[in-house]
Amino acid sequence: MWAPGAIRIASIPEAIGIVQHRFRNWKTVGVPCECMNISRLYTGADGQTHMEWMDLESHPELATLQKAEGIQFRSTDSGRFIDWHPAPRRQFVITISGEVEIGLGDGSVHRFGAGHVNLAEDLTGQGHTTRVVGDQPRVTATIPLT
Repeated sequence: MWAPGAIRIASIPEAIGIVQHRFRNWKTVGVPCECMNISRLYTGADGQTHMEWMDLESHPELATLQKAEGIQFRSTDSGRFIDWHPAPRRQFVITISGEVEIGLGDGSVHRFGAGHVNLAEDLTGQGHTTRVVGDQPRVTATIPLT
């Protein structure tokens, strides 16, 4: 059963098209520029998860073909909260619709919407929190990297 407000995706090319369309139209406060930015979660020497911004100019490797295990689509209801957890593996998580807040050990909370790309590499330590916010489910495409 599809949740109200969720979108049905028939194929991976269709999903990519949706992400590209939404990304072109995406604007959010706190993102360094309106160009393509990917947030990266990583574990620092202090054992805490930190966030950095990556773009194609400073990280040209992002424009190369990445080896992946596959892709998983998921719909998560608004209000869902996942307490402290590290990423289960290196993976890209792309928000197709809905909104999420990612909490870090320093107390900061980062809110992202449709079109946001996150590279989760915080495999150890305390990890981060995840909360689906807003009035619709969050639909994501998760791409585990090999």
